[in-house]
Amino acid sequence: MRGPDRYNGCAPVRATAEQAVKAGVEAILLGCAGMANWGVALHRHLSAPVIDGTAAAVKHAEGLVAQGRATAMTGAYRFPSRKVLVGQFANDVWLNVRRNPHEL
Repeated sequence: MRGPDRYNGCAPVRATAEQAVKAGVEAILLGCAGMANWGVALHRHLSAPVIDGTAAAVKHAEGLVAQGRATAMTGAYRFPSRKVLVGQFANDVWLNVRRNPHEL
């Protein structure tokens, strides 16, 4: 979408951000992907940096991949333990296949 409609809804956020900066806030973090188009427009009117949270998250993920990092495999992120299937799907070979690559 181009033109003024692209920033539809930005005015209330801009007013709130201006008040926050006057109160001493040092940065504005946009809270959802729907605000991504507003970052540049807001930055032009504010003396504080405006951070697009979605773009920041994507760049963070890109950095982790570039470093060869992966999801943790312990704690809450460990592979789920095998469950015994009963009933209709108990003999389904596909469901009983162990998918944990670390246990191959």
